[in-house]
Amino acid sequence: MNSRIDHEGLAIGACCALTHSVSVLEDAAILYSQKRASSSFHLAVMAREELGRFNLLSRRHHELPNNEFLDATELARQLQPHKVKLQAGQSMVPVPMSPDQLAAWQAAIERNDEAASSAISQQIRARAARLRPHQAAELHQHRLKAQYVDFDPQSGRWSRPSEVSKAEASTLIRTVMAEIANALLAAQGTVWLHAAFATLGEAKPDMGSFTHRIFARLAEGDV
Repeated sequence: MNSRIDHEGLAIGACCALTHSVSVLEDAAILYSQKRASSSFHLAVMAREELGRFNLLSRRHHELPNNEFLDATELARQLQPHKVKLQAGQSMVPVPMSPDQLAAWQAAIERNDEAASSAISQQIRARAARLRPHQAAELHQHRLKAQYVDFDPQSGRWSRPSEVSKAEASTLIRTVMAEIANALLAAQGTVWLHAAFATLGEAKPDMGSFTHRIFARLAEGDV
């Protein structure tokens, strides 16, 4: 049993994780097209988690000195926690404006008031910064509700996966799609990733066709 992993092993693992994140999110979009909101939400969370695995493996590949190895068992342990991978996969924090904020922002844009529009944007960014540290844990709990029937002691009733809304599923799929698309764009100039895909005998997922397929499935689900 090989208990050590080198640069090439990390690179191949990163490629596999990136490809899998693409495939899983496409599966989520297919389920959304069939009006299966809860299952599509669950898979969208899994896609972000696999993107997080890709980011973590890429980071370890970058940090590992030449001709050195990682302990494979220790690496597997570090990649085990769901919340760690979800945090690593998240690069966007959707924060909708309140109706008052949206009205004020639109008014500022119309009168070309950059100071006012920038102030509102700063408020949104500050709120996103406050929310982000808690979102991985909250998303994991939401995923469990989308996956299982469970009893909620606080409400005294059974929670059902079907209670996940289409809007929740659509928003998450679109957000994770953008996160994966950014990773695919960034990977275009990454030599070691291209070499790893060549070793695997696979092509790196194409960002354009990936996003096109996701949008098409979302449109089908919204009909």
